[in-house]
Amino acid sequence: MSCRVLRRLVHTKPPKFLIPPPVIAEYAAMGSRPPSLRKILEFGSSQDPRRLIKSAQYLQRELPVRIAMCLDRYYKLPFIVGCNPHLTSLSAVYAEAFSKLHKYPPILTPKDEETFSNTLSSLIKHHTEVPSLLAASCLECRDLMPMKELASFITAVLKSRVGIRLLFEQQVALHTPIAAAHTQTPGKEEGQGLNGEGGSMYTGMIGHKVSPRQVAEYCIEVVSEMTRRKLGRAPRVVFDGDVDATFMYVPAHLEYILIELLKNAFRATTEHHVNTPELPPVCVTIAKSQSHVALRISDRGGGFPPSLTEKLWYYSYTTVDREASHSNSIFELLTSDENRFGVLAGQGFGLPMARVYAEYFGGSMQLVGMHGLGADAHVLLPRLDHALDQLFV
Repeated sequence: MSCRVLRRLVHTKPPKFLIPPPVIAEYAAMGSRPPSLRKILEFGSSQDPRRLIKSAQYLQRELPVRIAMCLDRYYKLPFIVGCNPHLTSLSAVYAEAFSKLHKYPPILTPKDEETFSNTLSSLIKHHTEVPSLLAASCLECRDLMPMKELASFITAVLKSRVGIRLLFEQQVALHTPIAAAHTQTPGKEEGQGLNGEGGSMYTGMIGHKVSPRQVAEYCIEVVSEMTRRKLGRAPRVVFDGDVDATFMYVPAHLEYILIELLKNAFRATTEHHVNTPELPPVCVTIAKSQSHVALRISDRGGGFPPSLTEKLWYYSYTTVDREASHSNSIFELLTSDENRFGVLAGQGFGLPMARVYAEYFGGSMQLVGMHGLGADAHVLLPRLDHALDQLFV
């Protein structure tokens, strides 16, 4: 064990269990009962207070179990790892949420449901730091347990977090109409329908007619501005393929995926062509089939050697200088989930997290590098409306 690790342990307090482990174990053993996407859409298919109450009652039972499962994973870590201050902070976030939800009073009236949704809204804000705590703990604990086991823990927590956060936000969003910034207007009157009939754009956080191009254009604007701030310029982006395609999906998930891939493409292109008068463009290709939407982001940023193909997916692996990234990251404004992205430039968490989002509903993400030329990122996402009974949250 290194002297650095020993010094840190000497000054680290043992983890403080805000909730007794036996209680956590009892709830974790109940097992999660994830709802199908059809059920999620039915909960929000109208403003009938009875539907909102039924949805809240389901979450009142489900959320403490999922949170307990996360805490149970933490409690089972080796003691020396569990003492890490970032992981103890992480456990405190989940323990606080569990303590607020596992003995929540019965939800019987619209007022009860509204109060419950407000509680969920406050918990969303408390959970914004989870990815950064995981990233920091990974950097400090990778010498204390096998990396494969640590990565398995991190992936499990991240996947669980995606589902928990979506359930949180779905319930809260049913009270707040979402601006249809990433959907194409169907040209009909606003309405409510299970599959968007009548022109409904959203059911909670789920968009019925999400436009990949419009989501990408928003992400391009954000990443371009930050790249220019740090590196002085940014490549332009060209679109090809089925640029008018729309599909049912969660725009927040697509935003995170595209932000991370565009961030990498922009940085690689700008740094690889530092002495070139005009930067080559980044190309975004869109394709739509009966069951999926495929996206490809191609750049001329120099690519990467085959030996790095697997390492790019490792937690804590990064090509960004860590010292510079702490204070001068070109994406420092994106390190908060307040912007829905949680991009962690320089901590090696961006790509693995993006793949967690892509795979949550059965999609995939691949990177193909042509060393010396550029790289292609391939993303395959399911059309949610074609698998409402087969996909679960």
